[in-house]
Amino acid sequence: MDNRPFTSMDALEMYAENTYSTLMYLTLAAMPLNSMATDHVASHIGKAVGITAVLRGLPLIAFPPPPNHHSNNAAFGASLGGNSSGRQGAVALPLDVMVETDVKEEEVFRQGAAAVGLKDAIFTIATRANDHLITAREMLKNLQQGKDAGHDFEHEGEEGHQYTEQSTTSRSQIEDIERGFGVLMLAVPTRLWLEKLEKLDFDVFRPELRARDWRLPWKAYWAYSRRAL
Repeated sequence: MDNRPFTSMDALEMYAENTYSTLMYLTLAAMPLNSMATDHVASHIGKAVGITAVLRGLPLIAFPPPPNHHSNNAAFGASLGGNSSGRQGAVALPLDVMVETDVKEEEVFRQGAAAVGLKDAIFTIATRANDHLITAREMLKNLQQGKDAGHDFEHEGEEGHQYTEQSTTSRSQIEDIERGFGVLMLAVPTRLWLEKLEKLDFDVFRPELRARDWRLPWKAYWAYSRRAL
């Protein structure tokens, strides 16, 4: 809550699991749907969404607008590397990635997107998020075909992740994925945003990244109708 940086990529991933993935588990449980198959896919999607959320929030956390400010002017100013509010922000990126790419917090405050190594750091973090989306898509395809997910669910047996033997059968997994697919749709806007970030050369301060994606309704319809992420 105080925007302190994550100590490592693993710490960022754990944050995403404990927030975004957990919210997806709760949504699935409320359906109700107690399924290792859907929880496993949701874990990877939640991690991707959480990691991406940290990247999306970087401009506003590094260059926070004034309190109770309801316009996008300050955020747009941040895209130019300036802090129009005069408030001190934070660069809440994993410290190990910042060290590896030689990113210095003060340089981000002074230079914004032009800070040395920042694009490399964003690339490294975005790649981890995209890796989770790729894993989720591969798992989803395997499960829909009645195959094994491909690897064990690391949280199986933990609180909230106890499953009956019946729920782990191939037929049950196919049915559970079908029932819970709407929850897994969070992968779609996350994928679109990461694709746009790549096209913009991993410049997370570009104002285009805060604009609505006109493709989302169509892409969401396509994904849901084909049960593909």
